[in-house]
Amino acid sequence: MDERTKGSISPGTSIMDVMAKYFLNKSEIPEKKCLNCGYETQPKDGRFVKPRECPRCHIKYAIIKDESRTSERFSLEGGVIYDSELGLQWAPCSGPGMGMSHLKAEKYARNLSLAGGGWRLPTREELKSLCDTAWPGGADPVFNINGSDVWSSELTFLWGMGAWFFEFNAGYEDRCLRVLPKGVVRVLAVRSRR
Repeated sequence: MDERTKGSISPGTSIMDVMAKYFLNKSEIPEKKCLNCGYETQPKDGRFVKPRECPRCHIKYAIIKDESRTSERFSLEGGVIYDSELGLQWAPCSGPGMGMSHLKAEKYARNLSLAGGGWRLPTREELKSLCDTAWPGGADPVFNINGSDVWSSELTFLWGMGAWFFEFNAGYEDRCLRVLPKGVVRVLAVRSRR
């Protein structure tokens, strides 16, 4: 038995708990509550599972937990991305598999409880300002965009039946019907700095 685990294993300790203690640094173990969407991990068989990403919003815990993540323009604190250029706060992009219609995206942003709420969908200009071809996926990785399409708040077509989105992989904007879940269009929420 290794010195790190010797004398610290009690009867009933699972092999996963031993492996976590042996192989993982404690700072790598995620919280029980997601800083992005507020989802609380539920106990399974009397113990908490330690996933690498939130089961609801699919944001990687390494992204939302990294308090020291900063660049010249963006800094991440408490799961919120601070934008020094525009004076805005951003929530990381909804996770893979979280593509949704524009109507659901508006509701998702409005109901996001991260850091006290008050979120909305960004404008087309706000989304364009994030596009940076120097990064793989078209934007700073702190946003978790990974080249996805992201909804804007701006409507188009007759009677506002369509909405604009930005394609970060290609670096341009396009539009489609609000009620259709246009493939993998995801949500990036924003608010004024508090």
